[in-house]
Amino acid sequence: MQLLGPVTDGLGQGDVVAQVNLGGLYEKGNGIEKDLAKAVNLYGKASEQGYPPAQVAMARLYASGLGLPKDSRKAADLLGKAAAQQDVTAQNALGFLLMTGEGVAKDTHKAAELFEKAAAMGEPNAQTSLGWLYEKGDGVPKDLKKAVELYGQAAEQGNSTAVNDLGNLYMHGTGVPKDLHKGIELLQKAVDQGNYKAELNLALAYKSGMGVPEDQKKAADLFEKAADQNNAGAQNNLGVAYATGAGRPRNPVKAAELFQKAAEQGDAMAQKNLGLAFEKGEGVRKDVKKAAELYRKAADQGLDDAKIHLRQLQQKK
Repeated sequence: MQLLGPVTDGLGQGDVVAQVNLGGLYEKGNGIEKDLAKAVNLYGKASEQGYPPAQVAMARLYASGLGLPKDSRKAADLLGKAAAQQDVTAQNALGFLLMTGEGVAKDTHKAAELFEKAAAMGEPNAQTSLGWLYEKGDGVPKDLKKAVELYGQAAEQGNSTAVNDLGNLYMHGTGVPKDLHKGIELLQKAVDQGNYKAELNLALAYKSGMGVPEDQKKAADLFEKAADQNNAGAQNNLGVAYATGAGRPRNPVKAAELFQKAAEQGDAMAQKNLGLAFEKGEGVRKDVKKAAELYRKAADQGLDDAKIHLRQLQQKK
């Protein structure tokens, strides 16, 4: 137990650094038996003394429900306290919650302000998220040049999401001259880092032959990698591969299972495709009522194809 020596020396004096360090060991079980209750106790003591890394640690546990009841509101409050002390990790994390509306009212303008502060300190996740907001014009005026610059800064630090996002811009000529070779190169780099978004995007390139020779099997293999990480778009596309026999042996049952997984995450295309399966009885028992429900869900998200299928189904009655 040599790890405990230097870490516990300052605990009697309320040493917040030592408390967080020891809490980290208990949380991860590094050198000592894993004990989340002790980790929470130590993080909590340091957090009560206003120590930002402890507040961030407690926020992480509240957000994940690890060792504490899941409470996004408490997580956001703790991150707010740490962010007010200019803690970069907290600024980025709170910015993400504000961007997604998790535990707090969604406010992309405030999110951008926090990302801006953290990005200025070189935080790659904040640079990537801020780049995304500039690309979409959400919370900030749309500025593709700024988005490219921020993605580039984060990509240089090895942020796989930024590498993927930058690759996408080159694939479509958005904010940069269109360069399929460079786009594919960047997507492949992000795939090599295990980024599921890049796996999906590179799969789509192989599926359509955009910048690479068309290869349905490679596309399906990449869809599967991303689907295994619970990416709804990849699950839907892999379902299509099984439904049509493109890159995978035709298997309507497997296709329906994948459509179901993606549909449960709110993917409109998967809802429409699962609706088709129920309407035709492919891979599932035929159920026209269920098909209509799924078409309606997808149509409510603005999917025109689902609106057409729903209208045609209603006309058959």
